[in-house]
Amino acid sequence: MAISNHFQRVAKYSVYDSAYPERVDQAYVTFALAVRDAAITSAPSTLSELAIVLPRGWYRRQRALDVVVLGSFRRPPRVILQVARLLAPIYLESGILPIVQPVVTREWLKAEETESEPFARVRERGILAFTRALQ
Repeated sequence: MAISNHFQRVAKYSVYDSAYPERVDQAYVTFALAVRDAAITSAPSTLSELAIVLPRGWYRRQRALDVVVLGSFRRPPRVILQVARLLAPIYLESGILPIVQPVVTREWLKAEETESEPFARVRERGILAFTRALQ
């Protein structure tokens, strides 16, 4: 599998360079760092990048966050289950429910061309939490 850097190029924020919105709730930063740590040690091999999408009112804490997963997988339900298992301890500790949204790389490229979902959300409010390109 080729190492992609699609989210790395597009995400507005990143845990790798400590770039976060100015008034972001610290719980989101802690959540993003915990996701990165879990993915580094246990991410499925088909997962290449992972971004957390902040809610529109990112300065107010929400009980759930979208976690967009980019990779080369054939069965999205399987990757949802794998990532959910990876993130379950983080949910129990933080109380923030990760809503896993898998996106196959070819679908991402189409969304990038048209600037449609989920590309637009990752570009506007995404925090790059994991990429194999930087591991």
